[in-house]
Amino acid sequence: MATLKKDILFYLPALVLVLANCLLLSNEVYWLAAVPAVLFIVWLTFYKPKLAILALAFFAPISLKMDFKDYGLSLSVPTEPIIISLLFLFFLKILMGGEYDWRIMRQPLSLLLIVSLVWIFITACTSTMFIVSIKSFIARLWFITIAYFIAVQFLNSLKYVIAFVSLFTFSLAGVVVYALVRHNQWHWVQGFATYTPRPFFSDHGDYAAIVAFFIPIVLIFAIKRRVFGFNRVTQVYFGLLAALFSAGVLFSYTRAAWLSLAVAAVFLVIFMLKIRFSYLLMSVVIIVSVLVSFQYNIYSSLRKNKTVSTTDFASHVASATNISTDASNTERINRWQSAFRMYNERPIFGFGPGTYMFKYAPYQLYSEMTIISTNTGSLGNAHSEYIGPLAESGFLGIVSVILLFGGAIWKGMQIIYRTQDERVKQITIGITLGLITYFVHGFVNDYLERDKAAIPFFAFFAILTAMDLYHVKNEKRKMESEKWLDNNETQS
Repeated sequence: MATLKKDILFYLPALVLVLANCLLLSNEVYWLAAVPAVLFIVWLTFYKPKLAILALAFFAPISLKMDFKDYGLSLSVPTEPIIISLLFLFFLKILMGGEYDWRIMRQPLSLLLIVSLVWIFITACTSTMFIVSIKSFIARLWFITIAYFIAVQFLNSLKYVIAFVSLFTFSLAGVVVYALVRHNQWHWVQGFATYTPRPFFSDHGDYAAIVAFFIPIVLIFAIKRRVFGFNRVTQVYFGLLAALFSAGVLFSYTRAAWLSLAVAAVFLVIFMLKIRFSYLLMSVVIIVSVLVSFQYNIYSSLRKNKTVSTTDFASHVASATNISTDASNTERINRWQSAFRMYNERPIFGFGPGTYMFKYAPYQLYSEMTIISTNTGSLGNAHSEYIGPLAESGFLGIVSVILLFGGAIWKGMQIIYRTQDERVKQITIGITLGLITYFVHGFVNDYLERDKAAIPFFAFFAILTAMDLYHVKNEKRKMESEKWLDNNETQS
């Protein structure tokens, strides 16, 4: 009898839902069809948050953007509904006195992220477009909260880190195969590279940035099989994945992604030589000083380069420094110059987060505009993770970005040089190199407002914090404890 009651309680509502859905669909009303998915998302986030984070990793590369024009909103489905549910659960748990490792909040990367969020909020309050900026702040808040502050508690497990990376890259591999097949149908013409990853990625730039982002950690898993205890099949799988991702980046014709991998290779040598962060910082200061000192000579030299983007890889690489006739490059310079003029007008608080695309048009000069210039902001933002915040959040905006990116490299190097656990070391190398590819790519593009970039980006920050807090510091405490015991035994 009890079983019968349970069956009725389960099947009767299901039957009612199916019948109601059929009725609404016949009248072209579709919202009820989403109810089962919504209920599943709510159940997953409330009862299995650990699995919900892994679900985000799997769905991020294949999420689709849905526009609700009547409400002025757009959502990436299914990732952002999961994020919203997790965000609500997290704050509800905190308000109800739930358990949370508050040591996370005191970690260097956590503090840098909090400072960045606080400044974004302040500049949102002083924004020239308050609603736009608040929406931009909320988007950044939920990405950081979910992918960093919640995920870091689960990413303390090396198995969970491997699972997160494996799920994201498995899903991403499907997108790469899809893009390569489409590109082959268009005979590998360079101009079609922009469209091949659609509808999963908006263009070849964000697609190549994320594929390049995961190449270092995938290579680490393929090469260091014995360190992680992988069998031969798993090693071959990650090796094929690395080859597939390399092909994806190559045929994306994204010069910034190519350069980012080259810089990551240089940093790998730096890690192997155990060069200190202070020396690295000193080198950067010297290089920047030289570039600033000879900026006019460099600019004059670059103006002489007339090579344009083509299918030929050598010419495509050479066109990277063409700032006179290559439309992609000249348009970026136009956007950057507009951003600098915006900064000059509002140097302290900027125009507000997310406002660049709506405000930059009057700051363009006719002499700098290109054949792809627009006054509507339809072709994206400032195309820089550094210059964009300068226009939108003022001087402290770009400072917070530099400190955040530099802090990640510093923390990564610190863990690599200090840890005694080879697994922690290799994972940190892969994670840090992945972040470096994005830091380099960020000079000419900005994608952190998109779930496909923000979720892995801030999750990699979380992995660095987890490796430091739950592994390196535990190793240090263990060594100090053993040293204390040895001293006591010697005195006895």
